[in-house]
Parts: sequence; C-alpha cells; structure tokens
Amino acid sequence: MTKIRITVNDREFIFESDSFSVSELLSRLNIPEEGIAVCVNGDIVRKRNFSDFVIKEGDKVDIITMVGGG
Repeated sequence: MTKIRITVNDREFIFESDSFSVSELLSRLNIPEEGIAVCVNGDIVRKRNFSDFVIKEGDKVDIITMVGGG
C-alpha cells in the first residue's frame, strides 16, 4: 500500500492508502457528515457524492462546519 499526502483545512496529513472517498476521509478524521460542506481543490462536493468522490495525492480539502445562530 502506498501513502498519499493531502491538505485538510490547511493542515497536512499522510494516509496509508492509494486513494479513498470523502466519506472515508471524514470517518478517518472522526467528522460526522451532517452539518458540513466539503470542497476539494476549490470545487464543492455534494453530500450525495461523498462516498463516490475520490481523494487523491496532493488534493486540498476544505471542511466547513455549519453553525446556526442569529
């Protein structure tokens, strides 16, 4: 198995994997899928595509948490 290096919210991570989905990344980081938005390389990934969208070497991922209030 190879290692891939990605950036998540401006923090670098190295994972032992060839590639994995957004859902797998969120699971590895213990982040629930509810109440968040995910962008990969500046493109929004729709929640329905989390399990199909593949994270690859060098990708820049932004995970944004929704906060309610007024």
